[in-house]
Amino acid sequence: MHIYRRYKNGSIRLLKTVDTLAKMRKAKGDLAVSITTKLGIAPSPFLDRWRRQQVWEIAISNPKLPFKDADRQSYGMRTDLDGCRVTSSEFGTRIHAEMEQAIIHLMHGADYHSEYASYYRPFLKWMDNHQVLPTATERMIFDADLMLAGTMDLIAEMDGQVCVFDFKTRECRGADPRDKTYPKDAMQLAIGADIIKRQLNADYNLPIYSVIIDTETCQTGVKRWTEKAQLKHLKKALATNHYYNVMHDLYAR
Repeated sequence: MHIYRRYKNGSIRLLKTVDTLAKMRKAKGDLAVSITTKLGIAPSPFLDRWRRQQVWEIAISNPKLPFKDADRQSYGMRTDLDGCRVTSSEFGTRIHAEMEQAIIHLMHGADYHSEYASYYRPFLKWMDNHQVLPTATERMIFDADLMLAGTMDLIAEMDGQVCVFDFKTRECRGADPRDKTYPKDAMQLAIGADIIKRQLNADYNLPIYSVIIDTETCQTGVKRWTEKAQLKHLKKALATNHYYNVMHDLYAR
């Protein structure tokens, strides 16, 4: 569980000593739980069934494997470029880091070269084709009233508007990467964009985009969520956040 504190100087930091909701309820100051933790309670029948099936298959194939390891591997394993076997989550984190570095170099007018270039270059090309101006990577957001915090992968300007992007690595199995998006993707983006909108006093809903990178082919799809879908998933995200806060007595702090 990730719990953040916002300090008087505006800085936001992940807390190491306050790492449970019980400790959070007793702590003072502006504290917030991560977006991913809160949205993790939102129902997702298809993905939940798929994951249970994966855990079961791993457990049957490796009867001596501890449950926590089977659970960790349930999202898949893959061979990284260095030949090591890693979880899909670990591989995705590495691609996120490479994408961030590539965009930071771009913001400073420099090229970035690494062995993961085939994973990040398609999106850089898309940005160039659509005249996207990146302004921040890993942008921290914090809302004391919602008790919600997290990071947005990329904030950029396009067509005169501030836009919010989220990177996902997924095995698409021949499907268009843009079709490999899920409601929680939009919920995370929508509530993050709404927080930034209020911080900027913007008079429009910040457009939100899911960037899906196929881990097998490196094919990249960029999906802009419609404003109708964005508002629908914002309502769901706010409702999920409120439910989480009520069920864990966070409003009583």
